[in-house]
Amino acid sequence: MKLMIAACFVALISSAVCFADEKIPEGLIGTWHSQDADKQPIVFEKDGTFHYGWKKDGADWKMVTGKFSIDPAGKITAELRTDGVVFKPWFKFKDGMVTGPRGPAPMVTWKKEEKK
Repeated sequence: MKLMIAACFVALISSAVCFADEKIPEGLIGTWHSQDADKQPIVFEKDGTFHYGWKKDGADWKMVTGKFSIDPAGKITAELRTDGVVFKPWFKFKDGMVTGPRGPAPMVTWKKEEKK
């Protein structure tokens, strides 16, 4: 039993170290808005937290929080859970731009919000 607990602890620590070693480009970190009429927000944080504009309520967006990872080619994969729904959006980060499908649009571009 002690061996099993120790093995689980080592696996947990290993997975945390692997996530900490992921290289998240500094240029990706921040708030982005879709370049269409909706101006949908998405937010990438340095620790791998991801916020997604799930539903528009008047002028405001209901944000849903999950996690994201990015592969060496720049493909971002996220996982969000809300109201019994699991949503796994993907994006591409290349040349300082974020692109990806959304709703009926096969490709949407997000632009990073300027820091004030």
